[in-house]
Amino acid sequence: MILIILFACGGKPVDQLEYSTFDPQKDYFPEKASIAYSKNFSVTYHGNYKVVHLHYDSPRRSYKVDEKWLLVQRGTPPPELIGDLENVNIVEIPIQSVAVNNKSEMIRIKDLGVLNKVVGAGGSDIYDETVYNYLVSNKIPSIGYGADSPQQQELLLSMNPDLFLFFTTEARGLELMRKDRKFGIRVIPHLGWSEPFFMAKVEWIKFTALFFNLEKKAREIVDLVKTRSDDLKKKVESAGTRKTAFLTFHPAGAYDWWVHRNDYYASLLNTGGAINVLEDNGPTHYVPMSNEHLLQLANAAEYWFGNSETDARWPPANYLREFRSYRDANVYHYNKRSLPERNAYDWQELAVARPDLVMEDLVAILYPEILPDHVPLFFEKVKLNKPGD
Repeated sequence: MILIILFACGGKPVDQLEYSTFDPQKDYFPEKASIAYSKNFSVTYHGNYKVVHLHYDSPRRSYKVDEKWLLVQRGTPPPELIGDLENVNIVEIPIQSVAVNNKSEMIRIKDLGVLNKVVGAGGSDIYDETVYNYLVSNKIPSIGYGADSPQQQELLLSMNPDLFLFFTTEARGLELMRKDRKFGIRVIPHLGWSEPFFMAKVEWIKFTALFFNLEKKAREIVDLVKTRSDDLKKKVESAGTRKTAFLTFHPAGAYDWWVHRNDYYASLLNTGGAINVLEDNGPTHYVPMSNEHLLQLANAAEYWFGNSETDARWPPANYLREFRSYRDANVYHYNKRSLPERNAYDWQELAVARPDLVMEDLVAILYPEILPDHVPLFFEKVKLNKPGD
């Protein structure tokens, strides 16, 4: 805590600083964030500081976060750290530098107009040209994307960011975060990934904006997504009967398929006008599924969405032809916007930051009469050329 306070206040203990212009009656944050969808963070305002509460508990992942952050307006004194403010993490705002290890978060930061504050990134394998050019031209250090990043602490210490927005879905990532803090690195877990509903995930741009005092800009972006998605939903409702579909990604490891039943991407499918034939009351994350189970649930679905550009590594043709979507050639992949040579896929970037654009694609594919002139941004047809058995 002593290290954090020293870093936040430019090296001087709080009780040695003078705040001659501080007005305790002033509201330093006239623009305030209102959280409507996200379940795993909240914020309250208190004159010259904000209190952010992060909370998420997943026993299956052994992943638990329950911590508060005190965001103090730069140049003003922090409150007394007693009661509910005991053991809080302190950061002075607006922050002047940030490290980020998540691609979609880089897009949010760009959209907020503070890309120039980034001093460390997961890597330069980014699809977005503006972000890519910034990282390359400014020789921004790569800190890796997860808990296995080599030399991460040394790199972070050398760049000394005001804040490290740390994306990790694993318990060992939280352990690394705690070790970073012991070195004096101000690292905060970014939990946007944990939200299964698309508007809840979008709203995490408000979380990022809190550290830059950009609540108004974040609200405008969230409102835009909400307005566009609501408009698309109304158009689909006017179409009458809804189409059936499902969403998978490439077989991996010991499982035949990974499927989206009740997670973030499933919420896009539903709002984009499809009946998700895989939906159930199970976990709100993607899950493995066998060939047999997928065929049982999805053989009659009209559309199939996935990540494979061809069916070359899929099961044999006699299996695939059991699916109506395959027989009708209504199989689409979402990696149209990709740069494989750079390991860059916009599905991991813009598609997460702007789900309304994904829904627009889905509506155009499922109901071409509604958006006859729309050319899908992310989707194109899978090349179906499986040889016959």
